[in-house]
Amino acid sequence: MALVEKVWDDVFRFWDRNIFELYDSELWNLMLALAPYPDFSEDFAASVTGVSVVQEWFLYLQKTGQYLFRNENAVWKFRPEIEKFLCWKRKMVYSEEKQKENYHRAAYWYEQHDRISEALECYRSPSKSRRIPLCAGIFAGRHSDSVSADAS
Repeated sequence: MALVEKVWDDVFRFWDRNIFELYDSELWNLMLALAPYPDFSEDFAASVTGVSVVQEWFLYLQKTGQYLFRNENAVWKFRPEIEKFLCWKRKMVYSEEKQKENYHRAAYWYEQHDRISEALECYRSPSKSRRIPLCAGIFAGRHSDSVSADAS
C-alpha cells in the first residue's frame, strides 16, 4: 500500500470511529447507497434508497458538515474526500448481493429517464449482468422508433 493510501486509510478509520458512527442508520444507509454515483437528484436518491425524506437529509448533511453540495446543474454531489470515504466504508459493509441490488435500482431509474449510458454502466457494476442485452435491446427499440418518427 502506497503512503498516500495509508494516510487516507488512517483518516477514514478516524472518521469512521469518531464522526460517522454518531449518525442515524437511515442517514448512513442513504449515504452509502449514493456513494458510487457522481451526482444525484432527490428523485434518484429516493428511488435508489427507498428513503422518502432525502431533501431533509441532504440539507442536514449540507448544514452539519458540508458533506455534500448542489452543483451548477442543481443536482447533489458529495465532496470528493467524503465520496472516497463512503466508497471505502461501503466496500466493508455491503455484501455483493446488496451492491447488485443498489446498482440495479439505479439502472432502473436511469432506464426510466432515458439515460442509456448510465443504466448500462450500473448493470455492469459490480459484475456483469445478464440483463444488459435486454436493456440494450429496449434502448435500441426506443432509438429506432424515434429515428423513424424523425424521418417521417
